[in-house]
Amino acid sequence: FFTGRSTIDVKGGGEVFGTDTGSIDVAAGGFASLITFTGGTGDSAGTTGQIRLRGSFDPVAGTTAGDYTGQICR
Repeated sequence: FFTGRSTIDVKGGGEVFGTDTGSIDVAAGGFASLITFTGGTGDSAGTTGQIRLRGSFDPVAGTTAGDYTGQICR
């Protein structure tokens, strides 16, 4: 399991801040994460929402594949 923080640069200036939680299954080559957004800077100061990520990875090839779903509101 892991936790972390995300900072996303927004087109036109500003940033959106998120807190990450998730897990990585090295043996199966899979991952899942939830990013909860709780603010930002500039026009994104009041941003809220969540994005769910899931997918697979190949550590030998250095590749990942997956999908994102969720909603971010300003």
